[in-house]
Amino acid sequence: MKRRWSLGFKVSVGMFTLGLLALATAAPGCWVILGNDKDYLEIDGGMAGACNNADDVMKLLDPGTDTVNVVKMKAQACGQMCFGNPDPTSCGQNCMMMLLMISEACGLCWGDAIACGIQKCLDSCLIGPMDCDQCMIQSCEPAFHLCAGI
Repeated sequence: MKRRWSLGFKVSVGMFTLGLLALATAAPGCWVILGNDKDYLEIDGGMAGACNNADDVMKLLDPGTDTVNVVKMKAQACGQMCFGNPDPTSCGQNCMMMLLMISEACGLCWGDAIACGIQKCLDSCLIGPMDCDQCMIQSCEPAFHLCAGI
């Protein structure tokens, strides 16, 4: 089921997330339209704020450790593992849930992001990490942030 979320603002291109992936990240239908009279995101599964709970936040954003880089490496590994899978969203969701012990709803946001990276950023990610990061920022991170709430 698709949900359309009105942003009411333009998405900046310089956002940094929890490291969404070298060969990884969101689902078919995870896209951003900017411009004209309507700005919106459409996402395929996750709910807004799905990772914004005490348990998931602690696992994803622990300030006492290098969690952000660890999460990024795990997301990259899941993206590589799910490449070629007929359902990269479910594959990515299950992989991130297993590796990070996050909730099912939060895992779905990651699964969407991983599928997006595979679908929209594969060419950029094959060029190199900077191109990959830029593609992820533009193509996949806005919907991930909306879904995850972080």
